[in-house]
Amino acid sequence: MLLEAITAGLPVLTTAVCGYAHYIVEANCGEAIAEPFRQETLNEILRKALTQSSLRQAWAENARHYADTQDLYSLPEKAADIITGGLDG
Repeated sequence: MLLEAITAGLPVLTTAVCGYAHYIVEANCGEAIAEPFRQETLNEILRKALTQSSLRQAWAENARHYADTQDLYSLPEKAADIITGGLDG
């Protein structure tokens, strides 16, 4: 669902242990909360996201730009091909 959020231009808040967190960081379209998880950190990020409309707008624009310029959906297929020997890596 995180890739879909990026392509829809939605800001994303996730944890750093999520397998897709690096996309959020690379796209600069939200926050990946570092481990160990702390509720206070989530609260602060949520407060910032809810009160700073310019930040939300920038995250949304960054998400749309990233989705327009990156190949997000063929990556799992490429990885499977490499694992099964379909490509030379």
